[in-house]
Amino acid sequence: MKRTTVVLGLSGLLLTCSCARIHPPKISPRQAGATAIAEYDQDGDGLLSTAELEACPGILARLTAYDTDSDGSVAAEEIAARIVHWQSTRAGVLNMSCSVSWAGKPLAGATVSLQPEAFLGDAVKPATGTTDRFGATQLAIPIDQLPDDQQNPSGAHLGIYKVRITHPQRKLPAKYNTESMLGREIDHADQWNGIKFDLVR
Repeated sequence: MKRTTVVLGLSGLLLTCSCARIHPPKISPRQAGATAIAEYDQDGDGLLSTAELEACPGILARLTAYDTDSDGSVAAEEIAARIVHWQSTRAGVLNMSCSVSWAGKPLAGATVSLQPEAFLGDAVKPATGTTDRFGATQLAIPIDQLPDDQQNPSGAHLGIYKVRITHPQRKLPAKYNTESMLGREIDHADQWNGIKFDLVR
């Protein structure tokens, strides 16, 4: 009986500490879905086609996860359902590794920035990292973007992002930064595999 009581007590303590440090970003799924349609629906049909999603590459890169009825487009309700899926995990931030290569070789010194889609609101924060000599980095939300009680461990919020990659010496094509065509949804699957960007001229 004592052993059981101690184990439960410690478990409760660990859960309490974890929840105090890390809170999932607060997003209204319905509002986010509606705002995404308002922002990217160019033809006014209430859906986002694959052509329209080129402006929102984070969804386009994981289209099958959003287009649940397989009609080739994404509705506000499907975006909302995906956000509900993230929220069901109750994850605050995910430890997120990233690698960058240029013309097939690791690119050292590159800055990778995850910029959250505006329709997610202010709760989802940008995450950045600078690659080492192996072209690898850990993406993290800057400390000044998080409350004092949520700064450990570091990582990235679950969310939909545009990706911008820059380099201090190498001029990378605009399609990777100022006019980025790169996008990513950060989900639990990425936590184990990391994310990779193979850049070409």
